[in-house]
Amino acid sequence: MFRHADTPEQENCPETARPKRLSYKFQRLREQMRAAIENGDFGPKLPGERTLGRMFGVNAKTVNKALSDLTAEGLLERRIGQGTFVADSKAPNCDQTQRGQTFFCPGADISTKLCQQLASFIQAESGSELQTGPARAKGPLSLRDWPSTQRGKTAGLFMVAERTLSEPFEIDNRLLAQAQRRQTSMVVVGGCAESPKLNACTVDFVDAGFRLAEHLMRLGCKSVGLRTTIASRETDAVLNGARTASARYGVPIADSAGEDHGLILVGSKALDAFLHDANATAAWRAGKLAVCCIADLGDALPGEQGITAYETSTEDLAPWAAKLMQEARPGSRPVEYLVPGRLEIRHTLGQSQAATTSEAASRDLPRVAI
Repeated sequence: MFRHADTPEQENCPETARPKRLSYKFQRLREQMRAAIENGDFGPKLPGERTLGRMFGVNAKTVNKALSDLTAEGLLERRIGQGTFVADSKAPNCDQTQRGQTFFCPGADISTKLCQQLASFIQAESGSELQTGPARAKGPLSLRDWPSTQRGKTAGLFMVAERTLSEPFEIDNRLLAQAQRRQTSMVVVGGCAESPKLNACTVDFVDAGFRLAEHLMRLGCKSVGLRTTIASRETDAVLNGARTASARYGVPIADSAGEDHGLILVGSKALDAFLHDANATAAWRAGKLAVCCIADLGDALPGEQGITAYETSTEDLAPWAAKLMQEARPGSRPVEYLVPGRLEIRHTLGQSQAATTSEAASRDLPRVAI
């Protein structure tokens, strides 16, 4: 993990003299740390002395002496109240953005719309580059998706969760630990942060649940139900938003569908399952069932099928994700950006039905603080 220096410390004597043996622990630690810094194992800011002591198996006093030597050589800078930094690096509270650096997106394809937009915004804002790894198999995002050849030059990791309403998005702890050890900033895009140490830029799922449920209740639905294919923090957020609307309008959230019932489909898989259910679609087209949905990020299926939906464009999400990455600093308090979407009213009561007066009027729903 950390390499020893290739050559030990030299005495103040001619170059032909035999090198001095590193007899003191702080001298050996100093060379280990020098090699780690040159290898890119530490970012612009080094961990605290106690953390370094645990990493190298020494006490804080030994760490302090090693850091003092490296600072005297000009390799490090110690800033009062801020910490220890690699020389010429920016302070965490510096207003200037990161420039000319490389950001990495594990297990994603740069040709996907969201990644293209992220790359465009990063290039425009800071002249930096976004690279992606090979497509990954299903399962948690793992350390294998972040190649070792990329780790030393990665300034930040974007972890894209485009289908988080239909498929679980998990990140292996070894990947998180490696990024934290290297002081690499991390931002989850499209999904909620499962770890309290992660930044995230995602759809405002609570707002989605509230707006969709409010729309159905204002149409006159006697109850509203939700259908999804997975249980996750994102789907729970949609349900919480719907419950808030239920408390405001006095319309219950029900498990069973009946006459004058409203249904919210959460995720593209739930929408696809509904469209293949002959009985459900017949009730919808007959005006007995009011249906709306929130699909996975960037999915055009609701528009193609003419179904009312809460939609957030990747063009809305990408600039905020890029901004969050530029502002993120290792060791700082994680931030979650919630990007609101739009309620696109199409056919809530079925494609064969014209929009009712109340449905058309609900295009301009009043916004209610949650």
